[in-house]
Amino acid sequence: MTIETERLILRPFREGDGSDVFEYLHEPEVNCFACMKLDSPDDAEKEVRERSGETEYYFAIVLKASGKVIGEIDAYPEAGEPHADDDAPKDTFSPCWMLNREYHGRGYAFEAAHAFFDYLFREKGARRIYAYVEDHNAASRRLCEKLGMRLEGVFREFVSFVDDAGGDPVYENTCQYAILKKEWLACDGVSEQIRRITRFERIFDRIKLALSEFDAAADRLEKLKPDVELLSAYYSGDDWKRDFADDEAGRLPNDLKRGVLSEDGIYDLLEEYGELTGK
Repeated sequence: MTIETERLILRPFREGDGSDVFEYLHEPEVNCFACMKLDSPDDAEKEVRERSGETEYYFAIVLKASGKVIGEIDAYPEAGEPHADDDAPKDTFSPCWMLNREYHGRGYAFEAAHAFFDYLFREKGARRIYAYVEDHNAASRRLCEKLGMRLEGVFREFVSFVDDAGGDPVYENTCQYAILKKEWLACDGVSEQIRRITRFERIFDRIKLALSEFDAAADRLEKLKPDVELLSAYYSGDDWKRDFADDEAGRLPNDLKRGVLSEDGIYDLLEEYGELTGK
């Protein structure tokens, strides 16, 4: 099973993913993933092999452009009530997601989580999806809200994942967010709007960056005007003709850099400068 988005592929883990997984699991950024810490690339490859058999609920988050694994997302069906009978419907999911910190702030987490939620609701029979987030994890809390999830409550000193320097457990406040299938379907138009705006915001930023780089380059070109005038005068004068003839006759040192004596090279350079600057 694979899920595709504009920039990502969500797919099962496979052999060879270990080095990418090790990048973000050798030092998990959030305490709740401390137990998943990997000590070596070999451990990462072993972990990947163990995960590779899961094809429905545990996915690598992969960049379409490069094939690099930049994170993971998973959730398994569970009964909606803690003390439900064994035959109770397993229509509730609690996703976990993790992203390589080098890829934060680019919208990848939302893109992956949105696709995964939609998959759970539409294809895996999810009725309710909920998520636990530490109250200090502002990025994940914003992500939950962006996905349309409700804050259902805050559990004070709910769970401990690590110990302090004295060996005592550090208890964390945990927020619970959730969304129902009917809520997801009702707000899908809003989610589509968010995806659309997010997509065009990325395009906007790329163009804005390119224009700023172009403006900076234009400034540099303008400052080079005196040098260009000198080069143009050299090319059109007797000195260049004499230097070119000596080069053709083999009278110049072999190790002398002489790109300026390439007739096509200097002509094309001056032409391009003129086209870019209007001069």
